[in-house]
Amino acid sequence: MKKFIFLFFIITTLFISLVGCSSTSDLNQVIETPESEDFSKNNEGDVLATIYTSDSSAENIINKEVTLKELSADSLFNELKKQKVINENTLLNSYNSYKENNQVVGIIDFSKEFYDFNLGSSGESLMLDSIAKTYIDNFKLDKFKILVNGNEYESGHILFEKDDFFTKDGINN
Repeated sequence: MKKFIFLFFIITTLFISLVGCSSTSDLNQVIETPESEDFSKNNEGDVLATIYTSDSSAENIINKEVTLKELSADSLFNELKKQKVINENTLLNSYNSYKENNQVVGIIDFSKEFYDFNLGSSGESLMLDSIAKTYIDNFKLDKFKILVNGNEYESGHILFEKDDFFTKDGINN
């Protein structure tokens, strides 16, 4: 049975790789965010993921390894809520990813309750960076954007424009 599962996984991976190499244009093509091959699974099929949060002094971002039933936008979102990075009343409206100019872009849209926090500008930056790093690292994204009810993120401290994205190296504008 294990050989069959392994063979099925290899064939599926090969098929996906061949389809991904087709000559069709992939500009703005919506893609599924694949489960990373870097994640190790235990016997029950759980996945190890990295969640970013601030340290106890709320001055630095730290990472925590967590075990999830699956690697998905919802499971990462729920874990960020559990770690109190995102407030508990926030809903995940949507998450989409697509390829653009050979880069994988992820866009997450939260409900308006996302703004229900009482943080200074440093705390707010740590929160946004924690969310961005969590999705960028787990889904191997090149660019990441946070929307609230379909609009660019805007608070009293931080304003994102249409072309502003988080990247592995920070904010790209």
